[in-house]
Amino acid sequence: METFADVILPLYVAGTFTYRVPDNYVNQVKTGMRVLVPFGRRKIYSGIILHLHHSPPSGFQIRDIRSVIDSIPIVNTFQLDFWKWIMDYYLCSPGEVMKASIPAGLKMESETFYSLKKIPGKDTHLEKEETKVITVLENKNVLSLKELKKQIRLKELQKWLDMLIARGILATEERIREKYRPKTETFVGINDVYLQRGTLDKLFSSFNRAPKQYNLLQSFLNIMNKTSDEITEVKKQDLQNIQGYSESAFQALTRKNILTVQKKEITRLPDTISPISALNPLTSVQQSAFDEIKKIFQDKKVALLHGITSSGKTEIYFHLIKEQIRNGRQVLYLLPEIVLTAQIVRRLKAVFGSLVGIYHSRYSDAERVETYLNLLGISSGSPIQIILGARSAIFLPFNNLGLIIV
Repeated sequence: METFADVILPLYVAGTFTYRVPDNYVNQVKTGMRVLVPFGRRKIYSGIILHLHHSPPSGFQIRDIRSVIDSIPIVNTFQLDFWKWIMDYYLCSPGEVMKASIPAGLKMESETFYSLKKIPGKDTHLEKEETKVITVLENKNVLSLKELKKQIRLKELQKWLDMLIARGILATEERIREKYRPKTETFVGINDVYLQRGTLDKLFSSFNRAPKQYNLLQSFLNIMNKTSDEITEVKKQDLQNIQGYSESAFQALTRKNILTVQKKEITRLPDTISPISALNPLTSVQQSAFDEIKKIFQDKKVALLHGITSSGKTEIYFHLIKEQIRNGRQVLYLLPEIVLTAQIVRRLKAVFGSLVGIYHSRYSDAERVETYLNLLGISSGSPIQIILGARSAIFLPFNNLGLIIV
């Protein structure tokens, strides 16, 4: 029995698009995963699987999913239910919700590249605009539409490109553009052979005529020992910061397989866990408000806290947050404007440390992607339980949200 997927594409069009799941992906695909699919004559997009089923659509030719991007869903069930509610309530398309919800770095689509398929003969009639395109591609070989627009100032460039394609003069190729790339760092380790008793002494005695290699290896071991007894590798950057570092000596030690080199993905987010600091005790008025809010929450209702500026509302928020963290739940702290975040971030981090994550447009695409992945549990950073953000933070993949502060 064939499997079909209803896929949300990041386009302002109604409904989803159905694709056949090739046999080699049937046991891999799940709702909420990203897949690469063809759309239109040339484009390829990454879409989100909304629904898997065995009912073939009728009335048009079904196309296959090109590939599956993710090993686990990047949109969880809670999010998809939320998306469906937004579509129904605000009468918007699935693609609009997807574009608003997914960080830009996780949206992949193809980019069209143009090249000469053949050089037209001397007797071929060409308009001056077509000649400009051909001249640029003769010099540059392959260019994207964006690159061509920089090189050729034509109002209707796409029209001339399409005409040259129709005449068989230009060829096109779709290339997938990945916006997010994990950050990597080079780590240096020592071959296990030289960690055995006696072998290290013999190794050092062999460096009589290689003092730079001797000094570099000694520096490596000193850094490793200072870091931790359990650490068997150090950052190359730490080695390079040592006075008298020699790259030629480093290369010699790696060629001899004494030192090993490995690139590893690292997080752009804080990766050390810091303890929660003590909170200031609540005043009698604050305690009364705190207790009243908890009673309202027991009835699954929304609490509205009144108070003038500097009346101590934030302290009540922090106690409510701490209670949720103690119960293993997540907190979303929404602010109306990005400019308000700096002061609150300082106060939150002073108390909750690495549990705090920030999500708004002033952070890079890569940082927002890693915050998103952290909440999914597939990031190397320390787990985030408190998100401070502006409007777009409501779309993050929370799995155990206990409190929303607006």
